[in-house]
Amino acid sequence: MGHVGSSLSTMAIVTLLASGSMHAQGLRVGLLGGTTDLTAGGWSVGALTFSETGRYAVGAQVGNKGAGAMVELFWQDDRVPIALTVHEYVSVGVGYRFGGHGTGFGWGQWNLVTGSRVMPAPNRGMLVDVGFGVYGTLGNGGSNLYSPHTGLAGRILVGWVF
Repeated sequence: MGHVGSSLSTMAIVTLLASGSMHAQGLRVGLLGGTTDLTAGGWSVGALTFSETGRYAVGAQVGNKGAGAMVELFWQDDRVPIALTVHEYVSVGVGYRFGGHGTGFGWGQWNLVTGSRVMPAPNRGMLVDVGFGVYGTLGNGGSNLYSPHTGLAGRILVGWVF
């Protein structure tokens, strides 16, 4: 469990150091916590960097059951009140599971999620992110054509955008 603590510390330090230069490049950083299938369920914390001018985001998460990275394409929903910014997104992620994998379980998993991210209009402040999709195992979980461990994926994250 020591590597989880050092990963969290490294993520926080890098995020804080990079946030100053990122604002000049039109990027925002969000620190999030919650639950997601990208990290094999359980709790997780993560960082998400998204572009104010482009329509992409990249992020990383670490939790008590795994760690992962994701890439998102998003678009803004213009049907919401002027005080809010809502991004609809499609996210693709790959995660690694901590601990023993057992028979029929791979070393990691992939997920494909679509969802919504709600934050204040100036893109700073509290962020709520809810997504729903599918996941599957990577590695020794099955043959090349069939993965015995696929299912519905979800994520609920709450955090702060700087």
